[in-house]
Amino acid sequence: TIAKFINSSSDFVIATDVDDKDFIIKGQDSTSEITALTIDMSNAGAATFNNDVTAFSDERLKEDIQPITGGLEKVMQLQGVTYKRNDVTDAKTQIGVIAQQVEPILPEVVLTAEDEMGTKSVDYAKMTAVLIEAVKELKQEITQLKQQINNGA
Repeated sequence: TIAKFINSSSDFVIATDVDDKDFIIKGQDSTSEITALTIDMSNAGAATFNNDVTAFSDERLKEDIQPITGGLEKVMQLQGVTYKRNDVTDAKTQIGVIAQQVEPILPEVVLTAEDEMGTKSVDYAKMTAVLIEAVKELKQEITQLKQQINNGA
């Protein structure tokens, strides 16, 4: 068997039984066959989408909209790291953040899985909103400093 469908009590699983081969989802785009998604099983399940990956952001689907405040302060508490996965053979050096360190600062971007470890993951795309506000705060500080220098000169 190359693949099997498993209908457990809690999940619907598509499993591949071929070692280190890609799991590929293809489809038709007008008259062309396209590869929509490739999951590289020889690279710990790294996923490559053929085009954009997006999330709903339509204002009509949101309520209680509030601006992010203290973006720079939050960013200053975050630490970017390099690391290697300890659950992957011959793991490559990666860059990212540590979910347990991010969670107290930005709990909205950390997800805890319902597995036995309670594995944590980070929604890096959602971190962009905080980075945007941090850059705006820096710009405001630079503008104020320039004004102080010009007024003092």
